[in-house]
Amino acid sequence: QKVAGRNLLTQFHSMELTTDKLRSLFRKWCTTIESVVEAKTADGYTLRMFIITFTIKNKDQLSKNCYANQHLVKWLRARMTSMIQRKFAKLDINTAVRCMTDGSLAKKVESRINPILPVRDLRIRRVKTVRFGDKVSINEAHGKIPDSIEDQ
Repeated sequence: QKVAGRNLLTQFHSMELTTDKLRSLFRKWCTTIESVVEAKTADGYTLRMFIITFTIKNKDQLSKNCYANQHLVKWLRARMTSMIQRKFAKLDINTAVRCMTDGSLAKKVESRINPILPVRDLRIRRVKTVRFGDKVSINEAHGKIPDSIEDQ
């Protein structure tokens, strides 16, 4: 951590979905699919992501529930893991965090696994930094820092 004027410069540590949002996603009569993915970024950070998604009914389905077969759940976890690891191997930490927070990563993964098993609300529930990357100074990681008005 470093203080520059009124700005506190930090490295990415973790992020988490709020409890009320997480609780609002759960419903009865469907399968909850959770996965833990460890992905390494191009600049050496290792992130542990906890991903959650839920099954939905097919378009013409008559039965009340939409439970998934266990072999499909295992296959989805493996598919999500490989996709995310390939994607993060090309990104630096700033781009990876932006990709996780704006939801583009979750949308892309959900669109790729939906033809196999229909799912809804694929979310990155939690992210932890397991290992920090290359020793880059905090100033270089943040780039140009604007001067605050209070300093004048």
